[in-house]
Amino acid sequence: MTAVRCAMAGTLCLLVLAASFVHLYLLQPGRSQPPALRGELQRHVLDHDGRRRSYWLYQPAGSAADAALVLALHGPLGNGHGMRELTARRLDLLADRQGLRVAYPDASADGWNGCGEAGRQRSDDVGFLLAMVADIGARTGAAPARIHAFGFSDGGAMALRLALRAPDRLASLSMAAVRLPRGGIRAGANVASTLPPMLLINGSADRFELAECANGGGTGSAASHAMAAWLSGGGSGQPPPSATDPPPGTVVNSLWRGRHGSLQLYLVAGGGHTLPQPYVRYPRIFGPTYAGFDGLAAIGDFIAETGAHDQAAASPLAVAAGTGPAEQTPPM
Repeated sequence: MTAVRCAMAGTLCLLVLAASFVHLYLLQPGRSQPPALRGELQRHVLDHDGRRRSYWLYQPAGSAADAALVLALHGPLGNGHGMRELTARRLDLLADRQGLRVAYPDASADGWNGCGEAGRQRSDDVGFLLAMVADIGARTGAAPARIHAFGFSDGGAMALRLALRAPDRLASLSMAAVRLPRGGIRAGANVASTLPPMLLINGSADRFELAECANGGGTGSAASHAMAAWLSGGGSGQPPPSATDPPPGTVVNSLWRGRHGSLQLYLVAGGGHTLPQPYVRYPRIFGPTYAGFDGLAAIGDFIAETGAHDQAAASPLAVAAGTGPAEQTPPM
C-alpha cells in the first residue's frame, strides 16, 4: 500500500511539474522592466447598445484637451490592461513624449466582433469604439485632434473593421499578426474607396489558426502580400520570387500604394503570431518573438509621421515593393 501511495504521489508531482512547465514556459510571456512614466491610468465604463463596456485611458500630465488619441486593441482572450502590458507600456511612453492619449478598450465576453454582423459575436464594437472616443472627448473637454488605431491579432481585425466602416475618423491604422478577412475584398470595395495610411507587421511563420473570420494559411508571406495588395487596392498580391528564404529574424520592408491608399509592410522571416520587440517575449506557444526589430518603435514612428503630416489620398499607382535594411537576430 505504501508503495502504491508513493507511486501515486510521484505521478502527481510529475503532473504538477508538467503543468508548471506549460504555464511558465509556453503560456507566460517574458517581460522587461517597465519604463518610468509621468501620466495617469484610469478605468472608465460606459453603456452602449444595452451593454456595460469598459476601457483604460492613459493620459500624460498637462496634455492638451484635444490631444491625439491612440486606440490599442488587444488580441483574443485578453483585455485592455493586458494589452498595455504586452506592449511593455511603450505606447504610454510614446504618449508622454508626444503629448498623446492612449485608450485600451476591453472587448466583450465574446471577444471582438471584427467579423461584423456575419460573425458569431453580435456586439456593436464599431459603435462602442466610436462611443468611447466621444466619451473621452467629453471627459477631457475636447474631441481628439487625430485618432490612430492599432490592434494585435483579433484586435487588429477589429481595428481594420473600424477603418473600413469609418475611414474618415482615423489618421492611421497599424496592425500586427493579422490575416486577410473572409470576404474582405468585397467588404473593402463596398465600404471604403480610400483608407487611412496603414502599417502591417506580420511573421512569415505565423500559423496561428484561432483568428476570427480570417482566411486559412496563417499570416505567412503569401497571405501577408495578399492582404497588402487588397488593403492598398493594387497589385496581384503575389510575393516576389526569391531563390532562398531570408535568414530567421530578417525584416523585409515593402511599401504598397494603390487606389485605396498606402500600406507599409514589415514581414519578419520566421516570425510567429507575435509583435517583434526587445521588451516583451510573447508566450512561446505563439512562435518566436524576435528582439532585433522593434515593432513598437516602428508603430510609434508611423503614428508620429501620420500625425504630423495631413496626408492626401494616394493616387492610383502600381505596387512598389522593396527590401529595406535586413536585420539578422536570433529568436528569444
